[in-house]
Parts: sequence; C-alpha cells; structure tokens
Amino acid sequence: MKKVSALFLACFLCLYILCGCSEKGPNVTLEDVTKAIQTVDSSFAFDTEEKPYFEMVGAKDGWIGYIDGSPIKLYEYESKSQYDKAIETFGELIKDWPKSGNFVLECQNEAVVKAFENLAK
Repeated sequence: MKKVSALFLACFLCLYILCGCSEKGPNVTLEDVTKAIQTVDSSFAFDTEEKPYFEMVGAKDGWIGYIDGSPIKLYEYESKSQYDKAIETFGELIKDWPKSGNFVLECQNEAVVKAFENLAK
C-alpha cells in the first residue's frame, strides 16, 4: 500500500510540475494582432516585403505596417524565457513596449497600443 501511495504521489508531483512550469501566456496569433489593429484602421495590413530588424531585439520574427505614415512594428518571441533574456539584454529599449502573448509592439499610435493591450485581457 505504501508503494502504491508513493507512486501515486510521485505521478501527481510530476504532473503538477509539468502544468505549473508551462511558459505559455495568452494564446495570441499574428492574425489576432492584425484584427485588433484593424479596429483602429480597417485597411491596415503588415507589409509582406519589408521586415523590421527583429534580430536586434532578440526576437524570432518581426513585421511592420503603417498607419498614416507611422510605423507599427511587431516582434514575436519564441517563448517567455526568450523574451526575458531579451529584456536582460535590451531592457532599456524594449521594457516599456506592450506585450501580449509572445508578441511585443513598438508603436507610437495610442489607439493601436490600446487595441493591442486589449488582446491580453
């Protein structure tokens, strides 16, 4: 009986650790971000020809689009740990940019920032 109890406890602890250590945040996609920005400007689309220098902020990918000539830059991180590492390296540059899921937004347009921040809610 003690062995069964110990085995059950060990299995429970393993499951608890696996569930508790997940790095997933809100499940936000590029399509979700695009739709959120389109609530501000219905014609908005990320440029398929131009990319921001996403490597310079430690991201795995990046996109850029424009509203009224102002750039809307979006960076995607592989995981929360990759984002945390980028904060350590580029903290002063990216620490104040809004984050939703694995995406970070670089933008001066207040309405776009608000729409993006609402994705995390």
